[in-house]
Amino acid sequence: MNPLITLLHMISTCIVVFFVWGIKLQLLHVGIVLLFVFLFSDKKFFFRTLLWSLFIILIYFYLDLKSAEYESDINYVKILAPAFLVFIQMLPAFIMIGFLVNRLKITEFINALTRLKVHKNLVLPLSVTLRFFPMLKQEIGFIKDAMRIRGLNTSAVSWITKPMQTFELIIIPILMRSLKIADEMSASAITRGLGRYKDRTNYINYRFSAPDFLYTVITLTYLGILIYFSR
Repeated sequence: MNPLITLLHMISTCIVVFFVWGIKLQLLHVGIVLLFVFLFSDKKFFFRTLLWSLFIILIYFYLDLKSAEYESDINYVKILAPAFLVFIQMLPAFIMIGFLVNRLKITEFINALTRLKVHKNLVLPLSVTLRFFPMLKQEIGFIKDAMRIRGLNTSAVSWITKPMQTFELIIIPILMRSLKIADEMSASAITRGLGRYKDRTNYINYRFSAPDFLYTVITLTYLGILIYFSR
């Protein structure tokens, strides 16, 4: 898929989520974004995203039903239900950002930003951010493996039985590695020519084709319809 279309879809989705109100329209928006992920992403990422989305939606409906039982009481249920409703509203944006990180290569991402005339001072931090989180996830796996080799418990139970010790053993190495990852990503981006004052060239030149234009029109149309019915 054209990286320009992917980037524009992500930006438009992140903007539209702030204007879509009502649980029915929000669920419709989530469903459309999941359909997009199903069509243009690998199936492993799609099913993982689908399961997490269903899990969040089911928790919201459970909390919503429970809050109806305590109409006069103030408890954690009435606090968590609106919080999960807001999370569902933002869910399409989170899915599209995850899709962007999972699907788009750093070279394609930089080229798409350049084609969209994004200022060079923004291209460098955005490209570093795109690669930072996948590398951080990989580093967390390395930290857990190192802890497991030393006989330390890394399961979710350890966060309940020994929360402070687990926090110290995981968070401190993550913080140290995050600084190094950020430096490595910045050096990598500068090596790719992002620090130059001249325009960066690329061996692939992405342009809008007729199918891209049609897809953009369809996307903007359904996003406009969502905003209209949310009024």
